[in-house]
Amino acid sequence: MSSKGRVSAQRSSESQLEAARRQIDELGALAETGELLDPSLDLSRLTLRALELALRAVPADAALLVVDGGDGFTSNYLLRGETRLQELGECPSMLAREVLESGEEGVRRSVASPGARAMAEVLGGEPAVRIAVPLRRADRILGALEMAYRYEPEPEFLDHSPALGSVAANLSIALDNARLVREHARRARVLSLLFDVGTKISDHVELDDVLDAIVDSVRELIPADAVGIFLIDEKTNEIRDTTMRGYDVSLAEASLKADSGILGWVAESAQGLIVPDVSKDPRYVEVRPSTRSELAAPLKYEDRVIGVFNLESDELSAYGPRDLELLTTFGNQAAISIVNARLHEEVTEKRLLEQQLEIARGIQESLLPRESPEVSGHFLAGTAIPSQAVGGDYFDFVPLSGDRWAIIIADVTGHGIPAGLVMAGFRAEIRAALRHDDEPRHVFAVVNRALHRELAPDYFVTAFLGVYCPDSGKLVYSNAGHPAGLLIQRGGGVEPLTEGG
Repeated sequence: MSSKGRVSAQRSSESQLEAARRQIDELGALAETGELLDPSLDLSRLTLRALELALRAVPADAALLVVDGGDGFTSNYLLRGETRLQELGECPSMLAREVLESGEEGVRRSVASPGARAMAEVLGGEPAVRIAVPLRRADRILGALEMAYRYEPEPEFLDHSPALGSVAANLSIALDNARLVREHARRARVLSLLFDVGTKISDHVELDDVLDAIVDSVRELIPADAVGIFLIDEKTNEIRDTTMRGYDVSLAEASLKADSGILGWVAESAQGLIVPDVSKDPRYVEVRPSTRSELAAPLKYEDRVIGVFNLESDELSAYGPRDLELLTTFGNQAAISIVNARLHEEVTEKRLLEQQLEIARGIQESLLPRESPEVSGHFLAGTAIPSQAVGGDYFDFVPLSGDRWAIIIADVTGHGIPAGLVMAGFRAEIRAALRHDDEPRHVFAVVNRALHRELAPDYFVTAFLGVYCPDSGKLVYSNAGHPAGLLIQRGGGVEPLTEGG
């Protein structure tokens, strides 16, 4: 055999050996892809192992994994021969983005795209070719796997090798499982935290204490530079109660309205709102000059919006869909505590009012005659039964000189405690006037002037005053707008006492 033939045979043998070695690597990578399904792998170790297997499956110089984490994309790459992942932040590869959007694999040789420039920095030179495949699970695109070559590879490696496809398939399953595990763990943490927060809130019954506990708990759930809870008065549509942290209170009270701004939009629509950049949202009302992003959610009880949660951050895009979901869930729980606190407040106020009414009833009863006076040959009696606990009805027997008696019957306009207070004032005035003059018309003139000075126009008193002399049987009376008194004759006849006025 000639020297030239021996060289050719040697090259052929080396090529066959290299092909066999590559096939062994592919088969080995294919056999080891099952390791990606290990549930004990966290996302970082899963990413590292997947990129190691991908670089074994194809003779690329770098592998890039882009994963949709729910709140944005994360990108990591691994260079051949290295064992440490490198982070690239959000997806820098236009090719990977196109694969994520289309769900189809792609090949790119252009060196002008942002992804090529980013990979050039990784490889230390412009890549000759890049291959990207989608990571699909059912109808969901979970990410993209991109392989970069410094030099043009052999044609079979541009045709999506079976080993790389196996890595991508198992990686898709592993990423979906990891997503489910993370979601389950996240929900478990959220439920645990919500339970702890609910326990903390339930320790309070006073509304102010409940609101303080709710606002402090929100800051434990979601980081924020300012937190506010704003309760809305259903009748006036105005903010009735506020509890805030991180705001200038005077400025907040002047600027936050229940019918305007982001608060008004959330209250009216009963929907939560994420504002990544408040400077670009026309609904935003500036309260904190340092605020860059905002998150707001309604406080709903049954089908009513009773208030609004508001969180503000000094960073742009500080909040995402999961934050809104968490705040909304917590808002529903907090709304129940708020309603319960309000009911407790109403019950407490009602009990206090009942106690006050009972005291007022006792005082009013003490102002009426405790017993009927004893007058020889006569029987005097009277009673007053108010329609409410306290009222404006009044009667009295006042002893006068000459064994005479002043008989008073009166009624104050209105009901309840206000009428009872006016009645007490009227009693004092008429008793004082009777000490100086017992002529009914003179007494009413004095009392009328006093009441005119002291009472608002909405209140007035009607009264009957008679001065009775038991010895003579004579009754001198005057009627001040009151229903006429009735004189019942011994024989059964009734005579209205209509004189006076």
